[in-house]
Parts: sequence; C-alpha cells; structure tokens
Amino acid sequence: MKHLFPFIILALILSGCHRKQTAPEYGQQIMYEVFPALMDSVCKGLYEITPPPPPPPPVSIHADSSEIAEALAEYEKIIAGLKPGSKELVIAIMDSIYPPEPGSKNELVAHFASLNLSPDTTDIYAAYKVDPKKLKNNKKIRFRYRSEFPKYNALKGAYNFDLMGIIEFSGIQFDTTGSYGVFRSDLYCGELCGEGLWIFIRKVKDQWIIDRIKVIYVS
Repeated sequence: MKHLFPFIILALILSGCHRKQTAPEYGQQIMYEVFPALMDSVCKGLYEITPPPPPPPPVSIHADSSEIAEALAEYEKIIAGLKPGSKELVIAIMDSIYPPEPGSKNELVAHFASLNLSPDTTDIYAAYKVDPKKLKNNKKIRFRYRSEFPKYNALKGAYNFDLMGIIEFSGIQFDTTGSYGVFRSDLYCGELCGEGLWIFIRKVKDQWIIDRIKVIYVS
C-alpha cells in the first residue's frame, strides 16, 4: 500500500488538471449549443424584413397608365431586393468570449432560487476566441469578426452587404452541478440602439435550453 500511495496522489493531481483543462471547453460546447435559440430570440427582427405595402390604387380612373406601371415596377424592384440571397446579411461578433461577469453568480442563485443552487467558484475561466463556423443559425445571415470592421462607427460603413448589428457574449457561470448556468450578451444595432441581456440556461435530458432571457437595459 505504501508503494501505491505516490501513484494515487499523482492520479488525483492529473485528474484535477484534466478538469481544469476541460471545464472551459465544456462551457464553449454549451455556448455553441444554445446559440441558435438565442439568436432566434434576440436577433430575429434584424433579419426578418417585412416588405412595404404595394402602391395605393390610382385616385382617378383616368390616371396615366404609364405612372401606374412605373410605380408597380418600382415596387417589384424593392420586393426583389428583399428576397433571400439578394444581399448578404451579416452580424459582427466580438472575436472573443470574455470571462463571466462579476454579478453572474448572484444572478444565477437569484433566478433559480427555489433550487438552492451553489455557483461554481472555481477560477478557471479565461477568454477564448469564437469559431464562426460553429455558430449554427439561420441560413440568411453570416457572422464575421468585429475586428474585420472599422474600430469606430462600424455600423455606418458602406459595404456590399447589410451589417445588421454587433453582438458579444460573456462566458457561462455554472452552478456546482454543471446543470444550470447564466451568461451575458450585449447587442448593438446603432449608435443609440442596443440592449443588454442575462441569459439563463439549464440542462434538460442531456440538452441545454434557454430558461429565461432577462433584459438589463434597452437604448
């Protein structure tokens, strides 16, 4: 038994290191899993464009037919421009997921108060770079790194695509069981247009779902 003791200690150390290495990866995996549902909830309005109504009927039966035809042609042109694939829709995403917000532990405990959760206090979180290829979402939009755009006034730039907004996320704050979590997201759609959110998630039958989205601010 004396000879086995050092091996037991070594196994425990390696096991602890393994958990520290895989915990951030666990958070990344879950972030990519809940991402489609999150985008459908908070960004759906950005890429669902409602066509304008058709031109009103002529006031007089004697209206110039050429004017009517011209108005209808212009309307058809607008509708054609709104069809899928007519122009690429892009959302800029911050290059990295930053560590969980300081207040996320309190938010987690308060939201799931009836469950008496204890937040995971292991300090192993670090920022990590987002992989756009793993951001499975509506086929109408594509994600590009925020760093690909001008540092200032990116949303006012002239592009050959529609830049719909800029979005960023924090890492996930889990409870000690790893079955509940919360993270923050901020979405910017203009100089004075944006919102901050707390996203509460939970694990149900081996799948992660969004339990609630709490609005922090709207501008």
